[in-house]
Amino acid sequence: MEAAAQGANETAPALELNEIQGNIAGFNKDHQRFVFLRFPSKDAAQGFLRVTLREIDTCDDVVRFNRSFKRAKASGGRHPIPTARWFNLALTFSGLVLLEAVDLETLPQEFRDGMKARAELLGDVDINEPARWMPPFSEEFHAIALLAADLPDDLERLYKQLVRHMRPRAIVEVGRLEGQTRPGEQRGHEHFGFKDGISQPGIAGLTAPEDLKPGQTLVAGRGGSLENVTLQLSICVAHGSGRIERAPADEDRQPAEQRSLSR
Repeated sequence: MEAAAQGANETAPALELNEIQGNIAGFNKDHQRFVFLRFPSKDAAQGFLRVTLREIDTCDDVVRFNRSFKRAKASGGRHPIPTARWFNLALTFSGLVLLEAVDLETLPQEFRDGMKARAELLGDVDINEPARWMPPFSEEFHAIALLAADLPDDLERLYKQLVRHMRPRAIVEVGRLEGQTRPGEQRGHEHFGFKDGISQPGIAGLTAPEDLKPGQTLVAGRGGSLENVTLQLSICVAHGSGRIERAPADEDRQPAEQRSLSR
């Protein structure tokens, strides 16, 4: 496994970590909230994405923080343990259609079809058929905001800022899901009770071989790239012409720990 991981990392191209959303690296926070959004129009969607684009945390932000966290943990109490709050945004296929994004035909067919259309293939039949799905999964939505923080107060600040961006554009919150770390002896275990951690794959060009757990998979895309496993920030803002605007350059973004949550 270690030799294979080493080989995959050696052949993987250098990744532009400032253009890959941070949850690809793994947020690993005690408190999370997933907010399902519906845009009333293309203009509203574009306006929302323009103001939130600079707030999206990248793999570069997460990797830098994780290094600081490990150094603090290894210091034996000489350095305080840092905390962070993270924000990412995922667009559904219907959201991309609303934005009139280009080259949608190049996206995987499974993503274009959506889970409702593929329910029978997925085994979602009878009592699990789409007509019986609970909200927000039974509703149409265009995006999901991923909020994560070490501290509950920071999670609430992230959510309040998200709402401030939504209200002037009449963006609807279709629903939300809360995620908290498990209490007591189950702390650190995932929600089915396991603690092996191998279900979260490592990523070629991002995960160091020494960080791979026994049995953990190392994922690479076509030709060793991450083409089919990452969501680039450059897909976030579609203009009227259908052109996709790239994310701001790294030097335009403040470090995550310095970024203010207030406007």
